[in-house]
Amino acid sequence: MKYLFIALGGAFGAVLRFSVSSLLYTSNGNFPWGTLVVNVLGSFGLALFLGLSGSEHHTWNFFLAIGLLGAFTTFSTFSMETFFLFKTASAWLAIVNMAANMGLGLGVAIAGFYLGDLLK
Repeated sequence: MKYLFIALGGAFGAVLRFSVSSLLYTSNGNFPWGTLVVNVLGSFGLALFLGLSGSEHHTWNFFLAIGLLGAFTTFSTFSMETFFLFKTASAWLAIVNMAANMGLGLGVAIAGFYLGDLLK
């Protein structure tokens, strides 16, 4: 049953992400405002939900945290995992997590783009 709640939340999250991004899209602007807004809203929403709920194993967690906010933005998960590393493990692990996600993410995005360009 949890997979159904994740799927339903994911469907809503994907549509919500597209809607918010579309509202903020400007054809003449260079800055990706839509992505910034969904990442910030998603990070705040997930943190607020987890702060209020205190539990990660109930139906609302599957629908809202994993499904809706997971599809809305995975940056929210990255933000909370990094925060929890700062809070419970060590600042060093949190910094490594940030550097690895940003560095590897950007690195594979660049590699994937050029590989796709090469293969077309």
